Amino acid sequence: MDASEELKKRASLLIRAGEVGGNVQDEDVIRRKFYEKSKRINAGRSAGELHAPPNSGITFGFGHDIGQANADEIDRFYGPDTNPRNQFPRPALLTEQERNVLKQYVGKQVVKMGKGDAAFIATQGVDITYEEATEVFERELLMKKGIIAARDAHPGFDDLPIKQQAAIANRTYMRGGGINKREKKRGRLAWIQLHNAIMRRNTKEVYLALKNMERLHKKSKDPWSTQGRARSNTQLAYEGYLETTRTGPR
Repeated sequence: MDASEELKKRASLLIRAGEVGGNVQDEDVIRRKFYEKSKRINAGRSAGELHAPPNSGITFGFGHDIGQANADEIDRFYGPDTNPRNQFPRPALLTEQERNVLKQYVGKQVVKMGKGDAAFIATQGVDITYEEATEVFERELLMKKGIIAARDAHPGFDDLPIKQQAAIANRTYMRGGGINKREKKRGRLAWIQLHNAIMRRNTKEVYLALKNMERLHKKSKDPWSTQGRARSNTQLAYEGYLETTRTGPR
């Protein structure tokens, strides 16, 4: 089952804001942040260039971690559309040579990339535009890691308000569809609470479950922190709950 365009648009904005835009859900802000050079974490590279956040693989665009990819995925994401049924096939976003650069870092979970490092030199000049990165994200990552993963994990997902679906898709994109072992017992109980609330289609309980999940993240007032992103999920879920109180039974 495909997702509605409204859900895709809402979830895309929410997730991309968290990945690149300092968690400001405004397209112009996200675009500006996408092109900013980040000396603090990306060795002077922007999100549209190949960079390596701390304890991560080579990353591209809106959070595409090449360390968790495979060679076929690189070609599917950035190569030409080879489907003979398409009347207007999509051109390649990266040349074969550039895709081969990415393939060198497939499976490498952590890559050191300061200025002068071998990886920094080897990946110099490989980049994509904001529009290209958004297209790749919405075509490949948003559905698989966000919406479809949330739908598969939680029966009842499709019956919730769009804003709550978007919040759950963001949570799933950040932490996966199942119980996250890194969050231990507290995370397991919080996941069960959310799962049961979604199954019951109870929008107030969904909101409260996402509110509870804020405690799973390190305390931070920063909106771009993982807890800040969790707070955004809570706010959106609350707005979705309020909509059901105005339109009928929940």
